[in-house]
Amino acid sequence: MTLSQIPSAPSFRSSAVNAVAIIPLLSSDRKGQDDDTTHSSKSFRELMEALGRHKDQSQPSSQAGDDVLLVVPNSSLTRPGNWKYDNTPLKNFHWEYGCQRLAVFDGRPYNSRMAHDRLINHELTRNWIDLCPHRRTAALIGVLNMRDVPDIETLLKAEQEWQQWAERYSTPPYEVTAHGRDFERDFVVQRLFVFDSFHEDSKVDMATTSLGSSLVAFPPAEGDNSTKVMDMHTNVVVTDLSVAIFQELEDRIRESDMTIGSDGQPLSSSAARSRFFQLAQKQSNGEDEEGPEGSPELNVNSLAAVVSSDNQLATSAPASNKNRHPKDRESIQIKLNNVVSKGSSSEAQLLTPLDDVWDYSELKPSDAQEMLRREVGRREKFAADLSLLAGSPLDAYERYMKAADLCKTSCPDPLWYASALEGCAAAHVAMVEAGGYNVDTYLESAFQLPDEFMACSVASGEKTTKQTMSKVVKALCDDALRVLSRHPRLSCFRAELLLKLAWYTGEVEDTHIRCKWGIGEGCFGGDPASEKRRWEVHSSTQLSFLELKNKHGEDVVRLNTLHRLQRWTKFMHIAVAAGALDPVTRADVALRCASLCLKGLRPTDKPTSAVRSEERIMLNRKASFFAVAAAEALSEIDGQGPDDRASAMWATVSKLLSKSSNVSNPGNYGWATLRAVALHALSMQGLKETSEDAAVQLLSLMGEIKPVTAKSESNIFFSRYESIETDDDSKTNDDSSVQSGVRSDYVDAGRSVASAARSFVREKAKDAIRGRQKDFFTGQNQNSNTLLAVAQSKWVDDDPIPSILLPVADFSDISNTILAMRAVWPAIKFDSCATAQQKLTRQISDLRKSNPTSSLLSITPTDMALHLPIQITAVEIGGSESRASLERVKVKEAKKSEEGGAMATFFNPYANKNKEEEATLIPEGEERYILVKFANKLSIPMEIPRCQLEFDVPNAVRIKAPAISFVIPGQTSDFAVQFPFIFLNEGVETIKEQESQVFEVAGLHVTCLTRSFFLPLDGSSPEDASEKQEEMLNIPKSTSLYPRRDYEEASLEIKSPRLEVVAAQPDLLISFASATKSPLSEDAVIPAPIADGETFTIPKLLLSNNPGLGSNGQIEELCISAIGLPGLSEVVLFDLNKPVENDSSKEQSHPLLLKALCTGIDAATLNNPGKAAKECSISLQLMATNDMGAHTKGAEVKLRFRYRGKQASPSLEVWRTTELTLHVLRIKGPRVSSITFRPDLAWGSGYSQLCTALAEQDKHVRYRPGQEKLDLPKAGSSDDADFVLNRLGKDPGVHICGEKVVVILSVANETAGSIRLSSPDGAIGGFDGSPIETMKVTSGISAKIPMILPRLDRSSDMCERLRELMTLRWESEEVEGDATAEIETSGSMVPVNKRVRSGTLKIPMHCLKTIVDENPTFLSRICKAPCSITVAADGGADGSSQVQKGDSVDLSAQVELADWIPADLLNKNNLSLEFCCAPKEGSKKGKPFIWCGQVKKSISKDSKSSHRARVIFLHEGEYVVSSCVTFKRNDVDDDVKELWWAPKAHVVKVGDSLLKQ
Repeated sequence: MTLSQIPSAPSFRSSAVNAVAIIPLLSSDRKGQDDDTTHSSKSFRELMEALGRHKDQSQPSSQAGDDVLLVVPNSSLTRPGNWKYDNTPLKNFHWEYGCQRLAVFDGRPYNSRMAHDRLINHELTRNWIDLCPHRRTAALIGVLNMRDVPDIETLLKAEQEWQQWAERYSTPPYEVTAHGRDFERDFVVQRLFVFDSFHEDSKVDMATTSLGSSLVAFPPAEGDNSTKVMDMHTNVVVTDLSVAIFQELEDRIRESDMTIGSDGQPLSSSAARSRFFQLAQKQSNGEDEEGPEGSPELNVNSLAAVVSSDNQLATSAPASNKNRHPKDRESIQIKLNNVVSKGSSSEAQLLTPLDDVWDYSELKPSDAQEMLRREVGRREKFAADLSLLAGSPLDAYERYMKAADLCKTSCPDPLWYASALEGCAAAHVAMVEAGGYNVDTYLESAFQLPDEFMACSVASGEKTTKQTMSKVVKALCDDALRVLSRHPRLSCFRAELLLKLAWYTGEVEDTHIRCKWGIGEGCFGGDPASEKRRWEVHSSTQLSFLELKNKHGEDVVRLNTLHRLQRWTKFMHIAVAAGALDPVTRADVALRCASLCLKGLRPTDKPTSAVRSEERIMLNRKASFFAVAAAEALSEIDGQGPDDRASAMWATVSKLLSKSSNVSNPGNYGWATLRAVALHALSMQGLKETSEDAAVQLLSLMGEIKPVTAKSESNIFFSRYESIETDDDSKTNDDSSVQSGVRSDYVDAGRSVASAARSFVREKAKDAIRGRQKDFFTGQNQNSNTLLAVAQSKWVDDDPIPSILLPVADFSDISNTILAMRAVWPAIKFDSCATAQQKLTRQISDLRKSNPTSSLLSITPTDMALHLPIQITAVEIGGSESRASLERVKVKEAKKSEEGGAMATFFNPYANKNKEEEATLIPEGEERYILVKFANKLSIPMEIPRCQLEFDVPNAVRIKAPAISFVIPGQTSDFAVQFPFIFLNEGVETIKEQESQVFEVAGLHVTCLTRSFFLPLDGSSPEDASEKQEEMLNIPKSTSLYPRRDYEEASLEIKSPRLEVVAAQPDLLISFASATKSPLSEDAVIPAPIADGETFTIPKLLLSNNPGLGSNGQIEELCISAIGLPGLSEVVLFDLNKPVENDSSKEQSHPLLLKALCTGIDAATLNNPGKAAKECSISLQLMATNDMGAHTKGAEVKLRFRYRGKQASPSLEVWRTTELTLHVLRIKGPRVSSITFRPDLAWGSGYSQLCTALAEQDKHVRYRPGQEKLDLPKAGSSDDADFVLNRLGKDPGVHICGEKVVVILSVANETAGSIRLSSPDGAIGGFDGSPIETMKVTSGISAKIPMILPRLDRSSDMCERLRELMTLRWESEEVEGDATAEIETSGSMVPVNKRVRSGTLKIPMHCLKTIVDENPTFLSRICKAPCSITVAADGGADGSSQVQKGDSVDLSAQVELADWIPADLLNKNNLSLEFCCAPKEGSKKGKPFIWCGQVKKSISKDSKSSHRARVIFLHEGEYVVSSCVTFKRNDVDDDVKELWWAPKAHVVKVGDSLLKQ
């Protein structure tokens, strides 16, 4: 059976701790099984508890079976009476300083890993015991309770068992086990702890035994003081045991030093032990010395002489320390010369499995001398190991340096050289933890805070050569790791050293960085009674610090923690990926790394912090990664059939990776990759049921991965490996150009991305190795090394063993070539993802075919359903035949007088207002469908051979829902499938009154991947649904490099629509009166393009009822209404049971109005389908106002047909609603473009000639015809009657005092065809005798229509009256396919084929009022004149006179003021009357006439006034003579005049013929 090649929990501390095994005697049955019922087992547990209490009180007590680390101060030990400082090989040991450390463990091999490693795993202990003495057991304690010893024979049996355990723990040297040499060494210190020896039941006399001083009898411990007595005696036996172990170690150090004695004869182990025994019996007669000799010249910079030239210690040390002190070098050389000159053939050699064992007598003298040189270095290193165990780290450090120098320079011995460097690091860790004589002085002189910390201190300017402890430890291990990476059998040592570095970084480095010595578990902090403990004596505690930030503003403490985390994980990654490890060892290393990640790293505290933080930084994702590596390593173990350990490990890993990761510390990590590896391995190795479940979960995980595009594929894969380091210093000699070149070569090679990446990593590692290969073992005796010595160490020149990629298993083409799961890839290609999913589906189908199961459908959800690649995203209710929705209406019943009362109106504020979701009504006999939307997470289509709805209704046989099959496309999130169903009716009275049946969709019966299962709808709360969704996630959101497919979060809670079955209901069919008469669907849209003032007639709609099967659905009520008209909420167009007012004579006040004309609609006709299809119809007319465009550009009007059948109960009615959409859109139509007043067109007024003559006569240019309007400000509103009335005299203008006014109306035709204008009152315009009855206006033409309108009274409604006077009707010619009627809408639209447009043409009211408000002169032009003027000539008849040239004409003018002028308004005006004469045609030269008399005269404000004047004509021709009245306000400063001409001018004809006669 293969066992792990690394010990349990590797650490530097284990090199300085003695292992003590404790065995309960007489506590096993005949089969060798432990018996916990014996009294000895009870005493064993009590002893372990007492030892746990003996620990530091700040640490938790250990339970029975756990390893207990004891720290025993040297000051509490009793110094042996024969011990002298000048007679010990430990020059730096003192009984008042330092401590002894013991690791006590259960010595039974299957109860403790330490016992198993020492008793079962001989490859770990015996083969390497010379190189690693700390793997031996220092002492064995047997626990015997005398209650288990009834007689002397049993006592002898217990003694024999104790001796057998001691022989098993006395590990022989490798030379004995490998070559059969007769050396007896390494016997353990034995103690037998006897309990209850004075018990009354004990009849055996312990004095008869020959155990001697090895027997320790514990006093009886009963009653209240039992614990105290037990602890006191435990303290005594622990100190005694510590002294015994120390003496044994000291003897072995002395033996190693004297193995090659001064006489040149190497001593055997037995002879040496005899000599040591004699020395122990010798008493000292001299006085005690003051103290140990010490090593005052010991310095950390001395390490520069033993490390490689490129090591950090060598490059940072002073030049004077790079070579060893001449005196030390000389003493070593003398010792080597003595050994070489006095060699022997029977030496006890220190060996490892890498060495060949030679008899020195059989070798050439030169080879024998070389082997003796090698032995000296090994002896020095062996003695250093024992010194470290003896609690003297300074002695160990000094010896380790000598050993490293000897192994490097005298005879090349790379393994022992690497072990000596590792020992130097362990010695420094032991100095910090255990202390010792002169240890704190050495630490003070050698170490300080990190440079970044010192830079923040007040004394940062001081220069020093001190190092940091963590830097020294890591630098020493760097060279050791280089050596250990060059031999396959040393890979386990390399992994062990990396684990030690990981332990050091995570557990103790935080205190070493801050120079806090002796703090933490397993450490000796000095005398508790002293003024300062060890962690308070370093000079760094006296420093003062500024802000702990670097020049970039970063917190140096947090940055240090980050760097430690990086180193920590780096050490663990390299350890697990170490090459040449067997699967068991690799699994052990990986599990140890996972344990470290779960335990966590201690963060760095501030240097001023007096206590140590108990917080830890745990890396759960890293632990998962290492757990995958362990599981894969276990899977590679050769064996018959599946390995239960591997399957169990894979199952554990899959569970660990399925949970949510450390979201609080998000980062880049291949969580999905690790889970895929675990699931795939479990599907390939587990049992059939487990394999099927794992394969289904893996398929679900693959559905959450979003494949990457081909462009970014190579960059994503190679970026992962540009920073991989196969050795600790692989960062050196990085060349970006070389890297890019290598990448392009591998990409262009046409190989897969995975193989190219692996080759790229190997080549990069080789380049780094070639750039830093150095000869570690160059010394002064290099040329004198013999071929034998060179052959023993030639492996050190080999290339380092390359690291592997993790994870490492190759289970199938899915994990290797397709998913690329041999390493943590960050992405996957689309085609690879699809191929993998196809293979997984086939694998699942094959597994299920081989595992027969019941084919019966179950409504209980299974785990398989939860991990399906398909899921339901939405469920909706729809209808196939029905075009109407149903609603329940409660009918208010009349309350009885005796019910209710005062409490009937009481409002309960605590009543539950949460209403249950309303159910959708489903009539009997009508087909409906459930719309289910599916999401397919896979990249491949998923075939569903059978899927059927399941309802939770008692009488399910009445629901018919057929099963259907379909295929869901890949990467689909809303693939909709319609599942039809129908609720059959069994008769007329199927659903009784007051009876309702509410049911829901329970789920779907789905057949997929050769299994049928029930997929329920989730009706849980949103919180439960969210938690369930999180549990089903395979890829944590914030902890994966894989792009996740994001599905709609709204589908977390999918509820079934509530359905309620009601009796058969009527179904109203609506169709156009066309040839086909096809019923309109619910999404039918009727376009209604309409212009301002237009009337749009909707094609006739036919109504009929479909009573359904059995004709049970009879319509009893029908209401037709319109919803959505601008400014109106709902307009009732028709009601079957009551008339609807529809008065078309009222003025339309809303921009759109809809009217209905119903024909033959009654209950009897509607319920007769054959008759209703011909007689029941409704015509709708949509009318728009002329100013519709000012209010709306269009509207969506719903034509709602709401009806019901027979009343379900006296208090319940079921109504159905069918809606059609009327899409109203404003289009172009005819419009009034302008209004022009033309007084010059008044017949016989002489307006133009008289205005011109008056302008010359009165010199007022503002009265000249054609003059531009004055820019007068707005004075008021036409809605104000006072404003309209009081404008007299304020507005300049020239008018005619007639009863009518001439208006030119311009009409622009913007329709697509010609229109014909007409008037409802007759002619649309023209003059007297020449009326215009109708007018045709072609498209795009603007026509001018003259109108003679009566003047209006001055009132606030004058705009409305004027608008009505100019109202016209228009009608278009019939057009084919009017382009303006085409409207783009969704759904089916009723096309517009042929129609005649018509409407009313009016000036928009708001436009007309704006004109009046902004142009006040408008009032004088359209309103009644303020006066009437009559002009007459003496002798003239019919308004004309004939005179001769030179004759005169006497004129008279009569003025009568209008009675509508108020007196106060008249008083505000000045009135004047003026005569005027003008040639009728053109101007005359000179003065054509002469006025005699007063031409202009102010008139009184009486109702009637008159004036006379005479005019003499000097030229022949035709003249017009008239008079005008001017109104000028006296309360306005402006020279504004309002002038009114007589409506009829007098015409004077002047001829020459009369003058000649």
